[in-house]
Amino acid sequence: MTEPTEPSRPDSGAIFRAFAALLSGDPPTWRRLIQEHVPTESGHCAAPLCGRPGYGTPDYVPHPCGARAVADAARELHR
Repeated sequence: MTEPTEPSRPDSGAIFRAFAALLSGDPPTWRRLIQEHVPTESGHCAAPLCGRPGYGTPDYVPHPCGARAVADAARELHR
């Protein structure tokens, strides 16, 4: 009888790069993400979705948030 193997963990960097590459072909979307996910004076993301869970208040997720990071990567790939 063989021992069960652990499922392999996905490479988060590879997933990020693949998504950025996919997003790079959709300029209106990554431009909108860049416009919405801007820093506040305190250095957090101002987008409501990056706010405190359940409340939507800003100053919860540090800037750049994940959405902004992938949008910036997509913009660079688009160039």
